[in-house]
Amino acid sequence: MPKTWVGWLFASFWIVLALLGAAAVGLYFFLPREQIRAQVERLIEAQIGRDVTFAGAFRPSLYPVLGFRADDVSVANVANGRAATFAAAEGLAVGVEVIPFLQGRLIVTELVLQKPAISLEIDAEGRPNWLFAPRPGAAPAPPRPTKTPPAEQDMRLHDVRIVDGLISQNDFRANVGWMVEDVDLQSSIVSLAAPMEIDGALTYRGERVELEIDQARPRALMRGEATDMAVALRAAPMVARLQGRLDPRAETFVGAGQASGESLRRVAAWLGAPMAPGAGFERFSVDGRLNAARASLSIENATMSLDQLQGRGDLLIETQRAKPYVSGRLELQALDLNPYLAPPPAAAGAAAPASAEPTGVAAGVDLSADAYDRTPVDLSGMGAFNANLELTANAFTFQRLRTERAQLSMVLNDGFLAATLHRMQLYGGAGSGRIEIDARQPALRLVQELVVDGVDVNRFLTDAAGFAQIEGRGEVGLRLVATGRSQADFMASMGGRVHVEVVTGALRGVDLGGIARTIRNALSGDLVAANARTPFTGMSATLTLSDGVAATDNLSLNTRNLAIRGIGVIDLNGQTLDLRVVPRDQGIAVPFRMQGPWAQLAYASDLRGRARPEIEAKVRAVQARARAAR
Repeated sequence: MPKTWVGWLFASFWIVLALLGAAAVGLYFFLPREQIRAQVERLIEAQIGRDVTFAGAFRPSLYPVLGFRADDVSVANVANGRAATFAAAEGLAVGVEVIPFLQGRLIVTELVLQKPAISLEIDAEGRPNWLFAPRPGAAPAPPRPTKTPPAEQDMRLHDVRIVDGLISQNDFRANVGWMVEDVDLQSSIVSLAAPMEIDGALTYRGERVELEIDQARPRALMRGEATDMAVALRAAPMVARLQGRLDPRAETFVGAGQASGESLRRVAAWLGAPMAPGAGFERFSVDGRLNAARASLSIENATMSLDQLQGRGDLLIETQRAKPYVSGRLELQALDLNPYLAPPPAAAGAAAPASAEPTGVAAGVDLSADAYDRTPVDLSGMGAFNANLELTANAFTFQRLRTERAQLSMVLNDGFLAATLHRMQLYGGAGSGRIEIDARQPALRLVQELVVDGVDVNRFLTDAAGFAQIEGRGEVGLRLVATGRSQADFMASMGGRVHVEVVTGALRGVDLGGIARTIRNALSGDLVAANARTPFTGMSATLTLSDGVAATDNLSLNTRNLAIRGIGVIDLNGQTLDLRVVPRDQGIAVPFRMQGPWAQLAYASDLRGRARPEIEAKVRAVQARARAAR
């Protein structure tokens, strides 16, 4: 026996500890478990207003906290719900505070769900099934007075976990839904009225997503009330962060957001809206104010980048249609359409084209080419989304055509692109125009309409058509229409109209005045060469195009000594020319004919006018076909 009071104290401690241990063991083995099971079910049902069932084993727990462990647990769905249960879990572990539990109140300190399956639903009238409310008349007796309101102290969770869960949502208003798997989340809650942090990860459409969620008022979220929230997610396709106010009933989120990734195409496919094959739409980033609703997302005062595009503006993205619809306004540093008009990237191991320049439509019209490219052009990627955008770009590029500044309205609808260009500044002048690309059929249809004034005609025509034989500054108006699947098809089908007026310039590659003076010198090649020139004080011509052939009956070119008039046809597809030119010097006319392939023209006198009826017939035939095609 102990001899001192210290010994008695020590012995008493171990005696009490042994008695408590024995009581705990007895409590564990002899407690009426079915009675406790029923009491726990009633307490939870009273709090959430739904039937709760523990169909499997039910075990009271004394360590590490007082509580219970249960298998095969389910929470009933709403009365009109489609799923059999709102939630079902293979296992549930709950820890509770002892005194409140004995008083009939459930204050939870630990909650662990093993392999839960949670079915979120929105019925056809827009009513969600995840809003909970206590059952009328089932509220527990009020606790003793305290400085903290009773509603604020009903839950203190030191450990909340979901392990290997599955969460799905079905919206029966539009018959759409989503599902996340392998859900592993953990959190702790001081109070349902205090901020809550959730960390973890889940799998969505085969991609693992790491999550961090800061939720200001858990109770408000459970009741469907608006509350502040911040969400950060990290996945292979993208990284994003949202911070703002969530309203579950209105299904809206207002706040700020940032997102970035290596491929917008990959993100679109991941989110269930894959883009058709094509070029571009890769690296992206966006940072701005967000206003998200059930089927729309607006981004205001945003800084954004896509591929090589960078700018600011406001966008509205709507997803309730068959494909995403984008509208808004953007101010871009530069807008280059060519990457989005090119064929899809070649498959791995495929041989690269010999030329570094893009093939097909991105290369544009090139009258100087020895042979036109026959590579098929696939613009099916234009059908990935629809859009209506107002764009301002410091530089705009389409094919080889470039502007220093342009404002344009762009509409994209099911593979049809129409871009109206306003107040362009280009090649030292200004103008306006319209570009159409119709990719709705296998054979593409291209339309270009441009009116420019005061431009460097040589630079403009070189980039627009690969035609570098005219120098000077002036006015160009054109409307060209082409169809096909390759550049060769476009040249063979070219139709429309071109008007050119140039002041104080030169015609490169030929000295027409010299040819007029002596046909013999022209045939020797002295007056037809790369460095030969015909300076002029004014030049104009209107060309009518049909089926790849251009015809003119009003070519006019004035030099200091000559007034030159011409009529003829230019076969763009066959790369040949048949032109009758009449230089006149002080009333004396010396007509001659230019005929043959562009690279090897033949020149012959036509003083007797024998070539004129033949050439005029060709011109009238082209003009008649053009009128019939309008």
